[in-house]
Amino acid sequence: SGSRRCLGSTSTVRRTRLFRAMAEGALVAVNVATFDGESERFDCKPEDTVLDVKKQIAARRCVATARLKLLAGTRILPNQQSVGDLAPVDASGGAVQLQLLREIRRPSPANVQVLAASGAAGAWDVVIGLLLTQLKDAGVQQGQVLWIDLHNRGESTESVASAHYSLDLDGRGPLDVGYVLHRGGDTWQELYGAAAQAAEAKDVISISGSSWSGGLVMATVYHKGETTPPGGVEHVSSSAGSWHGAMWQLLLKLHERRVQRGQLLGIDAHNLDPDAPAQFSAHFCRSLPGTGELFLNFRSTNANRDWAAFHQHGCEEAAGRDVVSSTCSSNCDGRSVGYTIYAVAEPLGFVEVTVAPGDWEAAVQQLSERLAERGVERGQLLHVDAHNVGPRGPAVLCAYHDAARPGQGPLELRAAVRRGRSLAELDRWA
Repeated sequence: SGSRRCLGSTSTVRRTRLFRAMAEGALVAVNVATFDGESERFDCKPEDTVLDVKKQIAARRCVATARLKLLAGTRILPNQQSVGDLAPVDASGGAVQLQLLREIRRPSPANVQVLAASGAAGAWDVVIGLLLTQLKDAGVQQGQVLWIDLHNRGESTESVASAHYSLDLDGRGPLDVGYVLHRGGDTWQELYGAAAQAAEAKDVISISGSSWSGGLVMATVYHKGETTPPGGVEHVSSSAGSWHGAMWQLLLKLHERRVQRGQLLGIDAHNLDPDAPAQFSAHFCRSLPGTGELFLNFRSTNANRDWAAFHQHGCEEAAGRDVVSSTCSSNCDGRSVGYTIYAVAEPLGFVEVTVAPGDWEAAVQQLSERLAERGVERGQLLHVDAHNVGPRGPAVLCAYHDAARPGQGPLELRAAVRRGRSLAELDRWA
């Protein structure tokens, strides 16, 4: 009880000093020991918050506030804490002493959880609102949400919003999430551009879209109050007859644009309807500090299962990884797809063989031999692509593989080849 009386007395002194300082227009000196061994001083109003100090630091250093942590001793300070509340009680006019830590990359959480909300077809505002309420009720804080995704199973089916999060990540205070919902437009490209504009200078959680009978929809979801360096948000997209094919197209486009790790805001899966081509979009911001070359990998599931199974699969695949997105979409024949996309330290393995024009059988044989030489097993081969340059150009096969995936025994490749048909006929045959 004595301890409680002491704490109450200290709190009363702080409040009295804070109100007096605010009335007198006094400033509080805040000394911040920075990660490069220097010290910076900020003169703040007593009512200024930790986030206000972060914004000043972020503006000077051209970084995102979400990557900054201010510590008092060993305690990470929440964004909403006031500077006046940190001022020393026993030394009037004394400076607040803080330590700055900069998070180069978000840690990879060991435990990932999920919440989801659903509602009537097209009721996206309602569904997102329900999901944000669930996150707050679960005690999720600012900085602990990994991705928020919009999806459904078809044009007139229920709207679903899911959020993958981890309480292992350091929270920055009470969750304060905003979003901009983009509706309408005849094409996804229109919504990609609108979402990019809404994302500028914001700490983006996700950019996710879906389609329904009322048209296309895409949401830009972000942490309120947080800032990022000024600069335009760009986007690339892909479309293909298969989900893996569309994914590989997208990864190639990101590589061609030299997007670095730390600059990618997210990747989203969607389509126009369950029988339409698979589509992915990626938004990125080059003004964000890059932390080296971006290498991406992914895990996926394609099945006729309820959404809870897809969401749980995303949790399992996201655990222990530097997650970019955990995104779902409808698919044909009553199925749905789920993709967990994450950054890796090393690039995927790559093998390429070139043979005489049209000799695809020989290319398959050589590719099998090259993969065997590298010890690639079943379960580790991700993608094989066939191409050439012109009808008389050499036949080329390239393969991507991931040695980090568990092997399932010797790899045996076989190929069926058909020639002399139109692309439409070949697609149907395949």
